[in-house]
Amino acid sequence: MVAGLPGTGIGGCFFLLTALLMPVVELWRTVQGRSSLKQWGFVLQYCGMALGIMAAMWATGWLIGQALFAVVKASTSPAAAALEPRNFLGAPPVVFTLLTLTFVLLSVGGLRLAFAKKRVTTP
Repeated sequence: MVAGLPGTGIGGCFFLLTALLMPVVELWRTVQGRSSLKQWGFVLQYCGMALGIMAAMWATGWLIGQALFAVVKASTSPAAAALEPRNFLGAPPVVFTLLTLTFVLLSVGGLRLAFAKKRVTTP
């Protein structure tokens, strides 16, 4: 994704995914009777923060796209007349970051299984 934009690296994507999955997990815990209102407040706080980060990333991409469109449109190029403004942060960078995160998580999980110590139980 774009270097220097918070939340767009694999660490930011990991936070966003886990924060957005928190309500699902907490709902399951509520069904099992293992949740509380305090815990739901914590979950909603982080989920709201993740939604805010996503909105800020979208707005940043939109503003950069508008600025680039204005610069290109100001040029006298005939090809510039056919351009339309768009969001600078498109799907390919997001997909690439999510694929990188998936690769890292699968690699770490695989290595954990490969090098797991066998537990010896004593009678």
